[in-house]
Amino acid sequence: MGVVAYALTGYRVEEARAVQGALVFGVVNSLGAYTTLSGIALLCARTGELGLAQIGSALDAHPGGPDALVIAAFVVIATGLLVKAAAVPFHFWLADAHAVAPTPVCMLMSGVMVELGVYGIARVYWTVFAGPGGIPAPDAQRALLALGTLTAVLGAVMCGLQRHLKRLLAYSTVAHTGLFLIGLAVPAVLLAGALAVGLVPGLRTGTGQAADAFTDQAGYLAAVLHGRATEPAATPPPHWSTAGVLWDLLTTALAVGLALLAVRRPLGAEPARWTTPLRRLHSGHVGDYVAWFLAGITLLGVLVV
Repeated sequence: MGVVAYALTGYRVEEARAVQGALVFGVVNSLGAYTTLSGIALLCARTGELGLAQIGSALDAHPGGPDALVIAAFVVIATGLLVKAAAVPFHFWLADAHAVAPTPVCMLMSGVMVELGVYGIARVYWTVFAGPGGIPAPDAQRALLALGTLTAVLGAVMCGLQRHLKRLLAYSTVAHTGLFLIGLAVPAVLLAGALAVGLVPGLRTGTGQAADAFTDQAGYLAAVLHGRATEPAATPPPHWSTAGVLWDLLTTALAVGLALLAVRRPLGAEPARWTTPLRRLHSGHVGDYVAWFLAGITLLGVLVV
């Protein structure tokens, strides 16, 4: 998938910008793929297994919390998937690739590749690392919540600064990735926000059951390794609360205010001075993005530990 995506991004090979965008895409995503393979190698060396269920079962056979090798494996695997998901600070490739790729390729990037990166993080964590021998839930939630918030805010700010339509859509995708990561960190937020209103009969029950099954590591291991199905523990249904309603009203008012500010802004207005460092970070130089890639691995490791 990666090689085809790199080639399609640089489809207009006669244009220097297209080649540059494809090169940035290829280098950053290849680094992400290498880190994921390194994490798989670490887990294989520890457990002697390659199947998700088998690795998770082997880690759970030694409870008591993760050691340095398990933490390192989680960090490097998550890094590769966060690169695919275009999460900050691994997101730089997406805008450069979006700006030069044909429109159908941009649709695949924003509509398929990014979401698969988020899904991969959820699947790997809840299948392999969610047990007693993996990463404690508070540590994983802290990392995803911090990166998700940073990604959502930076993506929204950079989206408002763009004058190139495809780059604007790329940063919109980055902002949505942040919301997805926040939802993984605090699943009750998404469940309550999407299902509490109950506009579609049965939607809350069906989606809640699917979410319970997806996050049930013990049930997955029992089904794959022993061939028996088990009922997942039920998640408490979403409910209204005064604090939740007030937060909803506040965020709605903030969204409306920012939208009005963006619409009423003069077309020729210069960007605010405080945005200059943000724009300089997105330099288009592969070396800068590799440096941020290394900084992102370090940040993720600190958040998990």
